Amino acid sequence: MQKIKTVEDLERFVSTAAPGETCIYHTGVLANDREHKDNSGITRGDRRLNLLAKFALRWEKEGVLYLLQRRIGVDKYDYIAVRASRPAMAAAA
Repeated sequence: MQKIKTVEDLERFVSTAAPGETCIYHTGVLANDREHKDNSGITRGDRRLNLLAKFALRWEKEGVLYLLQRRIGVDKYDYIAVRASRPAMAAAA
């Protein structure tokens, strides 16, 4: 399963993946990892991860992807995107 690091990687996956094909777009605890404390103790957002998560969620809402989680350890998950066969709106038509 390929590991996605950027929105561009996810876009490439969406445009080239066959239905049912999977990728990992994050490993960890997504909600926690989207924000972190810097050296001064100030909470900062991880822009790359926030953008990647937003695009994944948008494509899930559009029916392009299914988003899953797989627990791989204590407080550690693989966040998996599965390419849908077609957008949900087209399936309903």
